[in-house]
Amino acid sequence: FANPLLYKMAAEHPATFNDITVGTNKCTSFLCTGCTGFEATAGWDAATGMGTPNLKEMLAYLSAKNGMAVPSQTIKDAANKMQQRVNK
Repeated sequence: FANPLLYKMAAEHPATFNDITVGTNKCTSFLCTGCTGFEATAGWDAATGMGTPNLKEMLAYLSAKNGMAVPSQTIKDAANKMQQRVNK
């Protein structure tokens, strides 16, 4: 049941997601006929949703807004490593 929290994060602290504004999820296979897909746009869109997560900002948001303990350096380092994978 993460959706309410994710949408709240996106609304209150937009930096928790990297907005994807270019691209499409249209099918390009010769087997697709009549597939329309969706274009990426600023903000939420059907192609990319809210965008890709920014884990460092999510940790900061959770610490500040939900009374979560400040993440340890180990957790921050793990989040940075995961973020590098997301950004590839």
